[in-house]
Amino acid sequence: MALKNIQLSEGYLRGKKRAWIGLILGYIELFILMVAYNLYKLISWIFN
Repeated sequence: MALKNIQLSEGYLRGKKRAWIGLILGYIELFILMVAYNLYKLISWIFN
């Protein structure tokens, strides 16, 4: 949403790099959470 707002503002709003960094960090966090959850489920399955 931030990238779209920046693009539509015709130069009034700035922060395109920060918006991209936030987007990338959000996807990295989602990936890490998915891996951690799957590891937790795998470990609990092995030891039960």
